[in-house]
Amino acid sequence: MPPPRRGTAAARTELAQGTARPRRSWRTTSKDLQTRYDTDTANIRRDAAIDLALTRAHARDPQLTRAALSMDDIKISADGKITGLDAQVESLKKDKAWLFEEDGAGQSGKQGDKGGNPNGGQGGGYNPQSGGNPNTVNDLGSALAEVYNTNG
Repeated sequence: MPPPRRGTAAARTELAQGTARPRRSWRTTSKDLQTRYDTDTANIRRDAAIDLALTRAHARDPQLTRAALSMDDIKISADGKITGLDAQVESLKKDKAWLFEEDGAGQSGKQGDKGGNPNGGQGGGYNPQSGGNPNTVNDLGSALAEVYNTNG
């Protein structure tokens, strides 16, 4: 519930005593909100660009790596180019190499390039205890039937 409205007599008294609060015009409020919006949007763009750059640099933990960066030195232009980040990332790769995966380690950039085989298709994969070939069942019903038929 809004506070009760003050009368003009009370407002005149406040003005005479010098205790009246200046009222902000809607234009001032609108400018303040626009400035805050622009600042927040720029920060979101900068953070997204930094996260993308750290992911491309193979950072093990982008949030942890971000904490080691000096955010004041990183600027993003209107066209989306980042300045000040590459030098910091290279410096971190030298000084704190544990924050980044080694070259050639980790993901190769392609998903599924090993075909789902953790050994990369080089054999040595799953071998049943009973010997022979692993089961190649394509649906759950066949798999259950096979388990119940062999276990008896």
